[in-house]
Amino acid sequence: MAASRRHPRTWLRSKTKKLEPGASQTVKIEFDDDDMASYDQKDAKAYVLEQGDYDISIQSDSHHVIDHQKVTVKDTSPTIPT
Repeated sequence: MAASRRHPRTWLRSKTKKLEPGASQTVKIEFDDDDMASYDQKDAKAYVLEQGDYDISIQSDSHHVIDHQKVTVKDTSPTIPT
């Protein structure tokens, strides 16, 4: 990734239904890799998903990671976000 490019942070949020104390609920979060693309106004003039490793995390708050997964994008490519 070029140092001169700035990429906004994207926040995906999901909320459980109202839970009683001690109860739990499984929440499934899905998205297409293309949803991680950012607009390259300088060069491509299009949405681009850049090559690299992206760490996707689920957090209880801004400081505590519950789970995470690495997504590897093998080639930089222009894309159309859905």
